[in-house]
Amino acid sequence: MSYPTTRVGTSSLRRQALLLHFNPGLRIEMLRGNVDTRLRKQREGVVDATVLAAAGLKRLGLAPEHSQILDEQAFLPAIGQGALGIETRVDDEAVTLVRPLHHEATALAVSAERAFLGRMGGSCRTPLAAKGVALEGTVQASTRGQSTWSSRSALHWQRSCSRKVVRKYWKS
Repeated sequence: MSYPTTRVGTSSLRRQALLLHFNPGLRIEMLRGNVDTRLRKQREGVVDATVLAAAGLKRLGLAPEHSQILDEQAFLPAIGQGALGIETRVDDEAVTLVRPLHHEATALAVSAERAFLGRMGGSCRTPLAAKGVALEGTVQASTRGQSTWSSRSALHWQRSCSRKVVRKYWKS
């Protein structure tokens, strides 16, 4: 018996790669537009399911029927997800105003994530995912990437480069 392929809508390359990693039988549909447009397309049957950012739904006060939060350990966020970066000129008085906003643990975690991105030769168009967590002066990083590189190379990066990354990126 043949079953129809489930159509899942998302415009994120990272989400597409993760979905296909866990279920290669899915049919991924590029789904563009604002949240209301994407949900409408699902209701109209253009796709069977859609993957949206939980933070965006929460911000909009939406809890779509039959929705489920994906496991963060399996569906890692985009590199730097949720972190705010503020750039100023070195000699600007704004430096003093924004300095209290600096959160060292977040900065450490995001620097490790970005180092992973650089080490893997990634860009905003590369389906890489990482979540760094700073604990007692070190960073624990979980990583995932496209199938053209193996999890072995990511594991090697974690073991051999993470200490170098912390030293390189965390000199004040």
